[in-house]
Amino acid sequence: MIRPRPQVLRISRAFPIWKQPLRPYSVTPVPSTRVFLENAGREFRQTVRTIWAPVFLAFSMAVVGTAFAFEGMHQYVERIEMPALPPSEWEWENEIEDWSGGVKGGTSRSLGWRIRHLVRGAWMAQHWGSQILTNEGVSPFHPPGNIERGDQGYLVAEAQLSDAIKLLIQRRQEVPVALVVRHNEILERIGTPIAVAGAFEAWSRLYQLSDPTSLHALRYALKIGNLSVRLGKPQEAVEWWSRTVNQLTSKSGKPSPAEQRLLSSAYLALSTHYSSSGDLQTAWQTQRAALATLNTFLPTPPISTTSPEERLHILFLTHCASLFSLHNAEVQYALSKDSDVSMSRLNAAASSAQLVVSALCATPNKSDHASSPLPQIELSAAPPKAGSSVISQEYTSRALSGPANALLRDARRAAMQAWLLKGILQEQKGDKAEAKTCYERALAWAGGSIKDAAKAGVPEGEWRTTEAKLARLSPSN
Repeated sequence: MIRPRPQVLRISRAFPIWKQPLRPYSVTPVPSTRVFLENAGREFRQTVRTIWAPVFLAFSMAVVGTAFAFEGMHQYVERIEMPALPPSEWEWENEIEDWSGGVKGGTSRSLGWRIRHLVRGAWMAQHWGSQILTNEGVSPFHPPGNIERGDQGYLVAEAQLSDAIKLLIQRRQEVPVALVVRHNEILERIGTPIAVAGAFEAWSRLYQLSDPTSLHALRYALKIGNLSVRLGKPQEAVEWWSRTVNQLTSKSGKPSPAEQRLLSSAYLALSTHYSSSGDLQTAWQTQRAALATLNTFLPTPPISTTSPEERLHILFLTHCASLFSLHNAEVQYALSKDSDVSMSRLNAAASSAQLVVSALCATPNKSDHASSPLPQIELSAAPPKAGSSVISQEYTSRALSGPANALLRDARRAAMQAWLLKGILQEQKGDKAEAKTCYERALAWAGGSIKDAAKAGVPEGEWRTTEAKLARLSPSN
């Protein structure tokens, strides 16, 4: 059997398949694809610009606005809250806060940009408060373990002023005395033991660097005496207060208005110390000497004044006289148990305190040139309506607003205490109806309600004490 031969594919001619050149391959897109990609890229970039341009603009405006607001606030404090205050006849410019600018106001240009901003920041923290939480690393005067004990604004103000003073020392610049005074007063307000000790040392250094007969040195001496009491050194306090009194009373001629106010404050400190420590004879002598001195300063009634500065000065001395009468009534009763003499002193204290409150809350004289007499207040006069405060037309200037508001607060408390003590004496005599009337008048002059009394600065404890005595005499009890 014959098998068929397999057929073999034969290539008739040579075909070098492996030696053929490679076909070129191009990735270049056709024109239509290139246009598409270019358009897509353009649209993408336009979309990004459309989305991010407003965001970037808003961010830029926020940054610039924040910078303008920050600097604008500082300039407001510099030019509005710290205005220039030239010297005046009644020397109230000595009672305001000096933040290194002196009579020109503001802060000193010699401090530099950064330090001036620190000083203004301290002013804002002190007057407007601060929500920044300090700790012992920021302020060593922070009350340990209790953030609520100290005023947070004063802690921040102390830290910023401390930084400003340290920067001046590092730069070998002279530290303005005004900044040291501000720092010391803030330490006093913080009130912790380490803060009071720091203020005591700083006031002592300032006194050593000052002329002992100057007004500033005598102010420092009064403050050193006040801090000595808080540090448990009453004998040293008496020496400092006596130094102030002796220096001012030994001067020839009538003291200046600022010296009169300083002398009255020193006498009050001595009177309070002697009365509370049990040295009643010395307290009585101090009070009588103080009242005799004040009588030489106060004009003879009826009192007419031509300026708010003069009126406020007279009201300040009148308030001091009411406090000396109040102290003397207590000491007189402790020495003699004579309630009639003590009540006459309390009537004088209440009358003077009521005059101060009524004068500060009265409508001002609209005449710019005519003299304005102080109101004549009877002992039974009704107190100003609840919520009354210092009138803006008279006492809201930068020089007078602080002293006037403090004086109104203290005068309300003095009137309240005078009527309270008189009610206690009437109750001891058995006249409960008159005692009840005295307690009611005490609450009325304090503000009329506990809410208004708190706004006026009367401590809640004093209000509660008087209210409890009045409640005990009510018919239901």
